[in-house]
Amino acid sequence: MKILKIKDLDQEIENKLLVIWESSVRATHNFLSDPEINNIKKYVPQALKGVAHLVIAYNDANESVAFMGINDQKLERLFVAANLTASII
Repeated sequence: MKILKIKDLDQEIENKLLVIWESSVRATHNFLSDPEINNIKKYVPQALKGVAHLVIAYNDANESVAFMGINDQKLERLFVAANLTASII
């Protein structure tokens, strides 16, 4: 596994992080309905662009599997792909 700080958030990375975000939220936020998740999902790309320090974890196959966002020395976002969490636990 490798962990990299992302300096330039391009469309390809953004799309991959959106997939991680959605899988993580669907696996952990069972209090949200599908319409609520889909509504929030519209704002995720904008939120990603506002992260001061965006860090992505990649597996051995170089696939993005988790990300975190840090602002003002605070962890503000942490999402792990749902298919990865089962293998960690």
